[in-house]
Amino acid sequence: MKRESDWLPVLGPEKGRLHERLAEAITQAILSGELEPGAALPAHRSVANGLDLSLGTVTRAYDILQRRGLTRSEKGRG
Repeated sequence: MKRESDWLPVLGPEKGRLHERLAEAITQAILSGELEPGAALPAHRSVANGLDLSLGTVTRAYDILQRRGLTRSEKGRG
């Protein structure tokens, strides 16, 4: 079983909705190679707690990443 990632994105100072800013921060980490292909993203709750965001905000950001084709969810993998 893959260990949960302890990586957290850094939200930039730009304005906008939090879930869009979070999705953009993760997108940039993926495109820059900071997150390697196939790396597990941290659990929604870990990101929410680590960045003091709501669970819904993180869920919306992760949904954006899936729609962009940058991530995928695998049932049973946490």
